[in-house]
Amino acid sequence: MTFTSPRQDPLQRISPAGWTAVAALAALFVLAFRVPIAWMVDRWVAPESYYSHGFIVPLVALYVVWRDRFELAARPFATPGAGLFVMLAGLLMLFVFGWLTIFSPAAFAMIFVVWGLCGFLFGWPVFKRLAFAAFILTFMVPLPLAIIEKISFAMKMLAGTLALKMIGLLGITAINDGATILLGDAAVTVGNACSGLRSLISLIFLGLLFAYLSDLTPARRAVLFAASIPIALISNVLRVFFLCMVAYRWGDRAIEGTVHDVSGYMIFVIAFVLLYATARALGWNRGDGGGGSAGEVEDAPPSRSPPAPGSRLMRSLRVRVAISLVLLGLGAGGSALMLFPTSQVRGSDTAEHLPMETGDWYGQRVPVEEYVKQILETDDVIQRNYINPLLSPVPVQ
Repeated sequence: MTFTSPRQDPLQRISPAGWTAVAALAALFVLAFRVPIAWMVDRWVAPESYYSHGFIVPLVALYVVWRDRFELAARPFATPGAGLFVMLAGLLMLFVFGWLTIFSPAAFAMIFVVWGLCGFLFGWPVFKRLAFAAFILTFMVPLPLAIIEKISFAMKMLAGTLALKMIGLLGITAINDGATILLGDAAVTVGNACSGLRSLISLIFLGLLFAYLSDLTPARRAVLFAASIPIALISNVLRVFFLCMVAYRWGDRAIEGTVHDVSGYMIFVIAFVLLYATARALGWNRGDGGGGSAGEVEDAPPSRSPPAPGSRLMRSLRVRVAISLVLLGLGAGGSALMLFPTSQVRGSDTAEHLPMETGDWYGQRVPVEEYVKQILETDDVIQRNYINPLLSPVPVQ
């Protein structure tokens, strides 16, 4: 059924008291997760980051919620369902992993808390509707670097092996030595930048957006999203193959600088074309996709009116808001007592307890590479060489 009567934007019906409650909940949420948020931002802006797209992920999730606002407003108030348990699980993750200073799962806890909070306040129907937006947010949380390095190594070896097979099909003699492909006098090393992991993470996110914006059925959207993984792998193999061909013809020095950087952008061009071709093959914009157009906001039933002041629903909502404020307040307090001092204060005294001189030995400070701190996920790292004029230096880390 289509409703043509004008609809008031649900955001315009929120009272000043409602906006005050939203501001208070948001402030306590930020206080509770300030350290994981700072850690995420640091990972997003780090050199050679795999998550440089992290800044746009919350904006995309907010757009999805904003675009769905009429449908969300039409959902009836209901019992909290699983929302409270999901929020409590997220806060528990914050306390446990904050105390252990393991930031990646502590950052994932943010998603559980904000998703569970919405479900607790507005009920199970809203909780289910927001599942996709919550899933989008997972793309902003960096995985631990130890896991990243393992995945990157496996993808690096896969890209090199497949590119080597493609070179062999052309009748060119080439061998691989670990991550290095030898072609006559040229040698192409498939480093971390060429592993394809950075493009894989970004392109899976792009595939998710493609699927969301398409007019396909849910099943075909799932196929399109799943197709983003092999498309990212194929695009990266083609990049490595291209660099090998350039090195074979003009030498390995030819693939440095501009050629190497341009080939990185080429991955996204190839992947975009392949994703679009896959979407078209599945029926996008051909009229046989079987789904509604994602570019249009579908007509929804009129939004339910907000609960009247003093009604049972409003009293229930106020109780839920009060409980949420208490829980987030406990999260903010626990974060201040456990997570923040553990990550910031504990590492401040380490260097002072290691003397620069001991007996006939004296220390020389050695700079610690940033990637070492990222892998260890802590700044609490020092590196020194202790030297005795009569003996060999002894490194201390």
